[in-house]
Amino acid sequence: MSFFSKYNGCQVKLILLMFCLVLFPVHKTQAQVDSLRIASYNILKFPSADGATRIGDLRKVIEAVAPDILVVQEIESQAAVSTLLNQVMNHKQAVYQAAPFFDGPDTDSGLFYNQDKVTLLAFPNNLRSGVRDIMEYVLFAFGHEFTIYSTHLKAGSSASDQQQRLNQATFLRNHLNGLPSNSNFMLVGDYNMRSASEAAFIKLTENQADNDGRLFDPINQAGNWNNNNFFISIHTQSTRTTSFGGGATGGLDDRFDIILVSDAMRSGGGIDILPATYKAFGNDSDHFNLAINAGTNFSVPDSVADALHKASDHLPVVSDFAFGFPTSVNEGSQEPVSFSLQQNFPNPFNPATIIKYSLTKSSFVTLTVFNLLGQEVARLADEHKNSGEYQVIFDGKELGSGIYVYTLSAGGKSISKKLLLLK
Repeated sequence: MSFFSKYNGCQVKLILLMFCLVLFPVHKTQAQVDSLRIASYNILKFPSADGATRIGDLRKVIEAVAPDILVVQEIESQAAVSTLLNQVMNHKQAVYQAAPFFDGPDTDSGLFYNQDKVTLLAFPNNLRSGVRDIMEYVLFAFGHEFTIYSTHLKAGSSASDQQQRLNQATFLRNHLNGLPSNSNFMLVGDYNMRSASEAAFIKLTENQADNDGRLFDPINQAGNWNNNNFFISIHTQSTRTTSFGGGATGGLDDRFDIILVSDAMRSGGGIDILPATYKAFGNDSDHFNLAINAGTNFSVPDSVADALHKASDHLPVVSDFAFGFPTSVNEGSQEPVSFSLQQNFPNPFNPATIIKYSLTKSSFVTLTVFNLLGQEVARLADEHKNSGEYQVIFDGKELGSGIYVYTLSAGGKSISKKLLLLK
């Protein structure tokens, strides 16, 4: 059956128009900068901890946060991911897509993204760090590739707990040090640390011989966070002082949930975190050792404060990121490498289309086509190329109808576009 056989002629025209708006966006002026809101949220053993009763509260929280990318921890299954996607993220309109889920040794991470703004470039990678997997998501938005790592480090304050967190942090830092220099990446999640002086936090942020994987606190809030009212504005746990649904109690007194970023994300790497937007969502700096909905919450409406109280024992941590224009690519010299990637033609196509690109300087080039699950379906170039203009033919006769993403990479930087195969 053809891709559009179930639609009438008018519906086909409307769908094609919508695809064209996605595939042929209006060109932006040089001064315009795009942005994404990225949030990390430990959603408390979802769904086993009374998950069905928390759907409405999670909806209110997510609608109030309005993230373009939401990373969650303590999600338990693919069914739970589907429930969150369909009943929470896409409750009002089908905007979000979910990354494929990995079922690890304990509770896991999940990622949801606004598919109108963000593309998942590769199948997620689960890093076996012990206790729980660390997830690696490679994404693309507004001309830039970036990677989000989601972690839920070992809980507890004993010497053994801290050693396990250090082992996890060491494993991750070694992995991050293997990334190309000046990479755009961030680490989000539940760190379960009470202080910036803990060995695991130092390992992630310290100056080493190889600093490609060094992480930075974008708001520079080093110190002893636990039960310290100096840091009340960034505390994320606990939203509760009474015990229910399996969550922790004690009121807001810990900064467990954190976003750390690479140096490139704070110093002009094409994607820049906006520190003034970084916040523990719903924390009004007036609920130290209190439930998030005790009395009046001056940062969110009462209904949202109540939802935060019921939805999880953690607050989401949120920040906006500014995306500039794609940066030039360096290839081990002072001379920049610039490259361009044209929209394929024809588009939509069946079964073949032409993709053109150009280089101003010789470079090793890869040109790869992915499906929307991030799986590679074709590699059209994988070799050193001299400066000049090139074109390749992508034959989709073995593929099904749908949207695909083609990515040109050189010198550690990439640019992607979408194409539409109609059969």
